[in-house]
Parts: sequence; structure tokens; C-alpha cells
Amino acid sequence: MHPALRIDEVLRQIFFYAADSKKDLTSLAQVCRSWKEPALDFTWKFLPSLSPLLNLLNLVPVLTKKNAPTRMPSSDIDTLSFYAVRVRQLVHRQICVPSSDQTQALLHILEHKAAMLPMLVSLDLSFRAWISLYHILAFSKNLQRLDLDLGFGSRAENHIGESHQFLVNVAMYANNLHELCIRGTLSHQFHELVPLMRNLQRISLRTGTSLTTAAILELARLPSLIELEFHATHLTAESIASELGEMLFPSLQNMRLHAQSSAITAIIAALPHNKLNRLWLEAQDAVHTDVDWNDILKLVSTKIPTSLNFIGLEHHVELMQDETIIDNPTINSVSQLSPTIVTAPSVSISGHRPAPSPSLSLRSFSKFHALKKVQVEMTIPPSFSKEDVQELCMGCPALEHLDLGGSSCFEPKMAAELADSNLRCFQSLQQLESLALPGIHTVNQIPSTSEERSGVPSKLRSLILTQTSFVDGSSLARHLMTFFPGLESVDGSPTQDNLWSAARAELSHFRRQAC
Repeated sequence: MHPALRIDEVLRQIFFYAADSKKDLTSLAQVCRSWKEPALDFTWKFLPSLSPLLNLLNLVPVLTKKNAPTRMPSSDIDTLSFYAVRVRQLVHRQICVPSSDQTQALLHILEHKAAMLPMLVSLDLSFRAWISLYHILAFSKNLQRLDLDLGFGSRAENHIGESHQFLVNVAMYANNLHELCIRGTLSHQFHELVPLMRNLQRISLRTGTSLTTAAILELARLPSLIELEFHATHLTAESIASELGEMLFPSLQNMRLHAQSSAITAIIAALPHNKLNRLWLEAQDAVHTDVDWNDILKLVSTKIPTSLNFIGLEHHVELMQDETIIDNPTINSVSQLSPTIVTAPSVSISGHRPAPSPSLSLRSFSKFHALKKVQVEMTIPPSFSKEDVQELCMGCPALEHLDLGGSSCFEPKMAAELADSNLRCFQSLQQLESLALPGIHTVNQIPSTSEERSGVPSKLRSLILTQTSFVDGSSLARHLMTFFPGLESVDGSPTQDNLWSAARAELSHFRRQAC
């Protein structure tokens, strides 16, 4: 054997690349004594369920007493400990539960508050199939990440006491817990546990109506919290404002919030000045036009004027039977001469009334000069004008990704005509790499002159137009390259797949010629 293979650090680096194959690692553990420990460490580092550990138990029933607990030989206890100490990550989401013999045997041999997996770092559990073994998993003092699926409905209510006690034990013993993700119904006492988790840095709570304003207040006071996601559509602005004060969330850098628009405003008002880097807001108002995104963005700009580099806005509604979104382009001589993006007129179609656009102007983004990515996902995309585009491009020169809904609504939802002068506005964004526009129809199919081709260099690589008035992909590609010479991909509605494929083929041919 080469001497290098006797060095533990070198050996572990080699085994790291074989860690995807449990079979290979098992074979490596049997090669020699010096290889056994590192190979077994990688083999047992991640477990997809508790079954591999429970299968180590060699159950011996006690026959002297009726209904006596199952016991295990001491050698099997040593074997279990030998492998359990190697486990770093555990995911147990199986609906099937271990046998009662296995469970009772393990609980019988472990001391009260003894950690079954002492070196456990990451834990994913589903409480939909509650088993008593979960309690001893809560005593792993090295736990850093915890993901719980508590479920909703009557089944979650049945186990709410067990799940709360589990979290109590975690809060008491896992002092290094940095990440917590919970889905399902929480106990109404959850807010009492939050102050005990002072080292938490990332929290995601998708807990329905069980999340209280008291819990939100305790989350806002955590000193080390840098990333927060929570759903609070049941809470009103009044209930939140009565609890929250000024300058909370002292270390927060990333927030994803799903709530009523009025509640969103109340929470944003409590954010510290110029700390947040990423902000995703999902409004849950019943009516699309009830959300005044311009007012929300104005408030955001007063709290986070220079630090914000990503903002996402999301709002989805169900259209009524008598509502429709205009999806046919209106191309006429007037619109072709206009330098603006013209939204199709709001007229009734077959007895239906058009759904109005949301209250959102691209100008509202222009106040965030450090923005690198804007993402808008809405059932009804916003309308905008050439002046909006120009102000956005002037105000956000660092933009790298601009998604106005094209990637999330491939089916035509809102028709607009995009003159070449508007596409040229995006050329001023020298860092822009991807651009998605909803329901856009390019109007001018006349190739640009050499004078029009010259201008600010563009880094744009990916473009989503959703729909286009071009019927030939090659012509579309050549036309777009006059604005974006580095373009590599163009995409849109699946109904025009042949068009997009032809356009990408032409782009690829153009790049090969350029090389």
C-alpha cells in the first residue's frame, strides 16, 4: 500500500468522492483496519430513515414475565453506539413506523435525556406518523439544522403536545441550532420557545393560522437572525402594529413574507434602516387591485434605500368567470409609430370584462440603486410605458436579472406592443444578463441599420418574450441580435416552441461564425 493511503486526511479526501456509493464505501471499509473508520464515517454520515439503525437491534424477548419489556444483549448496545455516533444527517419522513418491539427496546436501554445520535447536525422529521423515538432525537446537542413537518388538520392536533415538547427539548439542549424550518400547526405556546433559540440565524415558518403576533415579536427580537420566511395571511395590520415597535430585526438580511398587503406595510415599517439585502413580498389580498405596490415600494425605499440588491413581488388571484385577460395584440398603424409600449385596450370579449392591471409602475424600482435582480410573478402582469422603462434603467444601473413575469406566465395573459426603441432602452443596462417580459409582441420587423446597431455593449444572454409577432425564428434571432449581440437563448410560450427552437439555432450559428 502506498504510504499516502495511510494518512487519514488524504484517505478521507479520496473517500469523499466515493461517498455517493454506499456499496463502494462498504467494500472500502473491509479492505483493512486503517480504512475501516473513515469509510464507515462516510457510510453512516447520512441516513434516509431510522431503519438502518433499528435493524441493528437483535431483539431477545423476556419470557419470565408476561408483557415484560423487550431487552437487548449488551453487545448489540455497543454495536448500535458504534454506528450511531457516526450519523451527522438524518431524514425520517416515512409513513410506515418502526415496530413497537424495536421502539420499546431502544427506549428501554437509553437513559432519560440521552442522545441517540450524539453527533447529529441536520435533522428532517415528519410528525404525521408520530413515533416515541422522536423524543430522544431532540437531545442531540450538536444539532444545527432542524426541519419539521407537523402537518395540518386533526392529525396535527393529536400530536401538537408531542411536537411542542420535542421543540422544548431542542431549545434546551441544542444550543448551536442555527436553522429552523417548520411546516404545520404550531402550539400556541411556541412564542415562549423563541427566546431560548438565541443563536438562530435562519427561520422558515409555514404554519397557517397557528402563528401568533407574539411569536412574530419574539422572532423580531432575535439578535442573530439573518434570514426569515413566514406566512401570516390571517393577521391584520392592526394586530401586528400593536405588537411590533421600531427598529426590530437587528441583523436581518433576507426576508420572505406572505401576508395581507396592509400587514406587509406594518412589518416593513419595523425593519432596521439599510440592513436588508433580499426582500420577497407575496400579497394575499383577495382583489388584485387592492394591493398598491407603488406605496409598498415607496415605504421600502425609505427603509432600505441602498442595501437592497434583490426584490421579488408576487400576487396570484383567481379570475371570476366573467373576467378575462386580453391576450390578442392590437397592431395598427398608430401603434407601430408610437415609441411606447401600448397595452391592448380594455374591451369586453364575448361577454367577459377585462381584469385590471395591478398598481405597479416600473418607476417605483428606480429608487433602489443597488438592485441586481427584480422578479415579478403575478396572475395579471403590470403594464408599463417607455418612460417607465427609461427611468428604471437610469435608476438601477447594476441590474443583472429583470423578470417582469415572462418566466411565470408563458400563456399569453396581457398583450402589449414593444417598439424597437423600447428594446433599445434595455441596452443601457450594461450588466443585464437575463430579461423576461410578459405578453410582449415585437412590432418592427425591419432590420436595424448599422447606425442603430452601434451603442452601449450589452451582456444580455437570455431573453424571454412570451409571445412575438414574428413567424420566422431566424428572422427574430437576427432582429434581436441587432440589440443584444451576445444573446444565447430566447424562449416563450410552449405554443410557439418551433419558433423559439429556430431562433436559438440561428443564435448558435451566429456565435459559431463570430468565433
